Amino acid sequence: MTLNKTNAHYGIIYGGIAVFMILVAGLIHYINLPLNYLPACTFKNITGIPCLTCGGTRSIMNLSHLHLLDSFLFNPLVFLGTVTIFIAGLISLTVLLSKNDFRITVPVPVIKILLVGGVIINWLYLILIKKL
Repeated sequence: MTLNKTNAHYGIIYGGIAVFMILVAGLIHYINLPLNYLPACTFKNITGIPCLTCGGTRSIMNLSHLHLLDSFLFNPLVFLGTVTIFIAGLISLTVLLSKNDFRITVPVPVIKILLVGGVIINWLYLILIKKL
């Protein structure tokens, strides 16, 4: 997977979506919307175990208030994914604004291993440790 000037706009779009999610989650606190107003996890209600994104809203809400440790503890995968997408957006913006041709290459197998491993470890954390 290569990031260069021809495909850097994708990173800016996704980075913008991450910023938007963080801002909207931060607004939940200011409009006094109680957390029990948000819908419950259907997967957890049916199976009794948390889904991959259980705690994700609370994670992003804490991230919006810069409570990084709390954000990470609610759902490490959501926290790391949101921060990674935000940083990728910043890197993409830098690539587009640079005068020189800039290229970042990450082998696809490395990305796949990190994603699959991260999902498995995160789910085990939510099931065994967090027990949301």
